[in-house]
Amino acid sequence: MNKIDQFQIIQEIANRAISAAEPGWRELMITYYVEGEQSEFGNSYLISQDGVTREKALPVFQDLDGWMRRLQEHLAEGGKQPFTMCKLNFLANGKYEASYGYDPVDWDDLITAGWNFPSVTSLH
Repeated sequence: MNKIDQFQIIQEIANRAISAAEPGWRELMITYYVEGEQSEFGNSYLISQDGVTREKALPVFQDLDGWMRRLQEHLAEGGKQPFTMCKLNFLANGKYEASYGYDPVDWDDLITAGWNFPSVTSLH
């Protein structure tokens, strides 16, 4: 079996996330925190309905944690530090950005975390 690269892993994540969003989504963000066995998601997407842009929660699909851990493992190969935060921002035009953090996760702070798109005021 051929080894899968980080872009293929991200494509698998994107395929699953996009299938969970409503048709017509504009932007989708997966925010993932992980340390050891503990992990947490903050996933949402933007959609325009009736002329209003809304941020909606994106359901966590069954194998998302596994794919995110696979990405973390792949990027940490060769002795690199594994990420503790990964943010994947997908646009409807096919572009995406990925950012990674390496600081310890403040799990208590995540309980009060806001949405991924703070400039959007209409939430449903």
